[in-house]
Amino acid sequence: MAPYSNMSIWERGATIAGAVTAILTLVFLLYPDLQPKPTANREEPPASSAAFQTPQAAAVITASHPEAAPGDVILGVWRQYVYVDPDQLRPLGTFAVGKRGGEYTMAAREQVESADLLNSIGIFDVASDGELWTFNSNWGQGRVGNFELRRMSPTVFEGDVKYLGQVVSRNRWVKVE
Repeated sequence: MAPYSNMSIWERGATIAGAVTAILTLVFLLYPDLQPKPTANREEPPASSAAFQTPQAAAVITASHPEAAPGDVILGVWRQYVYVDPDQLRPLGTFAVGKRGGEYTMAAREQVESADLLNSIGIFDVASDGELWTFNSNWGQGRVGNFELRRMSPTVFEGDVKYLGQVVSRNRWVKVE
């Protein structure tokens, strides 16, 4: 990887954003009392403990607010697959999508460990209008993958993953919870 001084402004920004995301995630996991609390006029129901199997997912997922938005179709737990070829999918991991303060949040529940894969160390800029779901994944060392997924059915989104503007893979995301 090129030294920091040789990076473009976009690569520097992605590196900084990834570092901030990783640090905040770690801080909120280690010190849950620092997480923002609901306002007095809005109480969130407790989350089902059976729905969460890791501290990361439990820390990120919150109950959706009464005012449902079209993009809320992404709330839940999703399994990520990558197309190895047009007819073969390879599972990559499971991710939890929640909503906190009107903003969508995502965290990995589990990820496949393999020398040929880049695992996410933080996900940010999550957005959805119900038909298009976009987010960025910090892959470490200044690398950020840009996901743009389109709704294929109520429980399936598919689309491209780009790195530095180039398509690097095609993904399918299937809702499992």
